[in-house]
Order: sequence, then structure tokens, then C-alpha cells
Amino acid sequence: MTKNEYIQIVQSRLSGLDRKDVSDALVYLNEYFEEAGAQHEQDVIAELGAPDQYAAIIRADLAANVPPRIPVAARTWEGNHSAWKTIGIIVLGICALPIALPLMIAVLALVFAAVVTMLALLFALGMCVLAFVLAFFACIYQFVVTLGTDGMVTLFLLGVILGSAGVVILTVLAIGWIVKVGFPALGRTVARLYRRLRNRGE
Repeated sequence: MTKNEYIQIVQSRLSGLDRKDVSDALVYLNEYFEEAGAQHEQDVIAELGAPDQYAAIIRADLAANVPPRIPVAARTWEGNHSAWKTIGIIVLGICALPIALPLMIAVLALVFAAVVTMLALLFALGMCVLAFVLAFFACIYQFVVTLGTDGMVTLFLLGVILGSAGVVILTVLAIGWIVKVGFPALGRTVARLYRRLRNRGE
């Protein structure tokens, strides 16, 4: 089964639903295939499951009034850039909606503020990692110098070294969580906002 055949079957199983909702879901599905690349087309199909199964997931999402999604277990090929791409497409969609200009400016300002906040948080965490790594190596040097000369200072430095290592590990995990979970969550939030604005515009 090819990508086009898969998408056509999904489309046929979504007959009877709102055409805009179906179009959004199919665009999202097609983008997912494109991000994986032609070489991984069959892998994506295998991970998504049967077209009927994926169509049922879309129907459930639409019934719950949430944007269409790719099942979490099938996100092997989803890169970090996908959240940025989703946000960009939705921002363009918001600009095209027939809504009042002040409301559109306010919404775009909120999206911009959320993105800047996430980037600022990543930058701050990155600086924390750098600072604690430098402190880690400085303490190791001092630990080696004072080893065997002053027991209390040696123990203190050992504690600082272990503490710095722990903070670095936790900070790196936090950065990974923001990249893997935070940005996709932001993309989904913007998608829900876009859906509500689109319904309001209609």
C-alpha cells in the first residue's frame, strides 16, 4: 500500500464528517508522511496501523473537539521541527481567518509570547548547564589539589561535584522534556485555538 492509497482510504472512512475537519486531518497526515520521507513510507503505514483504525482515531478526536493527531506510539519519525512547522502553518491560517483585526493581533501576540517564553526557558536552562559544568570541572581540579591535605575541604568539594553533576543531569532532562513534549504541546494548543477561531469566523 502506498501513501496515497492509505490517505485515500482514510478519507473515504471519514465521509460524512465536516469537510474542513477532514481536510485538516488529511493535511496533517500527509505532512507526517512527508516528514518521515519516502524511504520510511512503509514504516509509517505499519506504525499507524490499518487505515480504518487511524480513521477511527480521527473520528474520536473530532468527536472530543480536539485537533487530529498521530498516535503517540507512532511518532517514531516525528522530529522536533514538526512542532515549529505546525505552529507556522496555523499562524498563517489564523491570519487568513475572517476575524476582527484586534483579535487576530492579540492571538498572534499570545502565540509569539508563548514561543519566546519557551525559547527563553531553553536558553536559561542551557546557561545553567554551562555554569554547572564549569563549576563541576573547577571543583574537580580543586578536589585533586586539596586531596589529602584538608579533609573537610575535600569532602565539601566532593559534595559540590556530586551536586553539580546531579543538577546538570536534571537540567538536561528538563531541556529534553521541553523539546520533546513542550513544543508539540504548544503546537497542539495553538491548533485548538485555531479551530475555535475558525469556528468563530464562520
